[in-house]
Amino acid sequence: MGLPGDLTSSPWKIIGNLLLIFALLSGGILGLGYWYYERQKAHFHRETEAQLTAIANLKVNQIVAWRQERMHDAMLVSDDPIFAYEVQEWFDGIAPSGRKEKILQRMQGLRQNMYEGIRLVDAQGTVRLAVPGASHAMTSLIKDVVFDALASGKVFFIDLHRSPNNEIRFDLVVPMQFSQNGQEKRVGIIIYQVNPQLFLDPLLQSWPVPSETAEINLVRREGNEVVFLNELRFRQDPSLTLRLSLSRSKDPAVKAALGYEGIVWGVDYRDIPVVAVTRVIPRSPWFLTAKMDVSEVDAPIRERFQLVAFLLIALIAASGSGLAYFWRNRDAYFYRQQFETQQEKEKALKESEAQLRFLSSQLMIVQEQERRRISKELHDELGQALMFLKFQLDRLSKEKRKTRAEFHSLLRYLDGMIENVRRLSWDLSPACLEQFGLATAVKNLLEEFGEHFEIRWTPDEIKGIDQLFSPLAQVNIYRIFQECLTNIGRHAQASQISVNLQQQEGQVIFSVADNGKGFDLAEVWERAGRQRGIGLAAMQERARLTGGFLEIWSQPGAGTKISFTIPVEHIGVSNGTLSNLAG
Repeated sequence: MGLPGDLTSSPWKIIGNLLLIFALLSGGILGLGYWYYERQKAHFHRETEAQLTAIANLKVNQIVAWRQERMHDAMLVSDDPIFAYEVQEWFDGIAPSGRKEKILQRMQGLRQNMYEGIRLVDAQGTVRLAVPGASHAMTSLIKDVVFDALASGKVFFIDLHRSPNNEIRFDLVVPMQFSQNGQEKRVGIIIYQVNPQLFLDPLLQSWPVPSETAEINLVRREGNEVVFLNELRFRQDPSLTLRLSLSRSKDPAVKAALGYEGIVWGVDYRDIPVVAVTRVIPRSPWFLTAKMDVSEVDAPIRERFQLVAFLLIALIAASGSGLAYFWRNRDAYFYRQQFETQQEKEKALKESEAQLRFLSSQLMIVQEQERRRISKELHDELGQALMFLKFQLDRLSKEKRKTRAEFHSLLRYLDGMIENVRRLSWDLSPACLEQFGLATAVKNLLEEFGEHFEIRWTPDEIKGIDQLFSPLAQVNIYRIFQECLTNIGRHAQASQISVNLQQQEGQVIFSVADNGKGFDLAEVWERAGRQRGIGLAAMQERARLTGGFLEIWSQPGAGTKISFTIPVEHIGVSNGTLSNLAG
């Protein structure tokens, strides 16, 4: 198939066209790479947002359940009039002996392992008993809540605050009451003292998957500020120390304190970009944020970018190599054009046959030289580059478990690319022919086709034919074999192939036959121009270049047989059959 006429009119115009094609291919490859990168980036962001949302919901549910458990503990006292009556008798000094010990035992049971202490306060706000032993004096905040609970009969949570000894505490104030003469009588108060470090802080500090920057923050709003209630991962300040102004609108904690629930891409208290999920804790003054640094979120994306960059470079290099191959083979294409033109004139002028033979010979020589050069470049340069890329991907796959499956998939893809390069290198210039000779090369070619067809040899082995032909003749013989087998594989629909080699009177007769569907030879030769196909003509021309000739026999439904007779150029043994040479 020919190229447009302007591609042969001016070398500079050809270069310009090739550069334009290369630019378009590179732009398309880069555009595809950018689209893939952005798609992967959006995918990782969605995964992170979904993970943070799930974790935030989990923590909110755990905190709500924890507060409900504390309220349940409060009801054990608030709904127990017998205990309240016994405490009232002890307060009034009319209780029987051992009542104090009984009350202490009950308080010890209420404490269990969930509370740091239990305090019993009378109606005047005086601590009468404490478990364990000594009890610190109550702050004014706690006293105010105690009197509110006595007045209302309701249970009160005293939010996280500092105790007189500067410890962070969370108190539960529970009124004790019983009915007397149809009226509720409030005896006193049980105060549950909660140390957040026993449960709340561990709950907030735990993260279900490994992460270097993930963090849970519990905050509440105080005036125009946001107060952090738990210990921070990246600061040594104790709880209730860090405060941020509500004017920091990009901080997820501020957005949470303002009542926003959802995904936030902003800057945290360290002024570092983060992605966070904010939640409101139901029936509490608390707000929760689950966040992660953007740098950690984008780490897999950066690794994927490196992989995409490697692949883009490889694709651009491959397209450049293909265009360079076309440019370097323009002479061969020119010869082919001339050969086709002269071939049409051969039909009219028999005297031009010698010139056509010379042109055909030059074409074959140029093709083999170019094939050999390109084969070497594919093997030494592109093949080595792909192997280097494979080793780099293999190293990356061992470093990150999360993307190991995806890396292994790409490694398998690269293995296929490397195998294709090797196969292309073999098709262009079989190294086996140059290194080991015609006999080994033909044997390997037939063994390869033997994977798909039943092949019968006569003789069983081939030896000694390398000395009979020049290197150029060996190349032509190998190419004829290769074209025969390729046509059988593509068109014949055969199941068996028969190969025969014989030496007679200074020449070797090669034949290849199949049991395929065959074809009408006359119809094929009647086709004009390119419709005839270059396969048969190329085989005939190669046979003529070696001083021999090629014969074709075929019939529809009866298979095809191709025989080509090549004269011996270097006779290193006596005449006879090739079976004798093999022996």
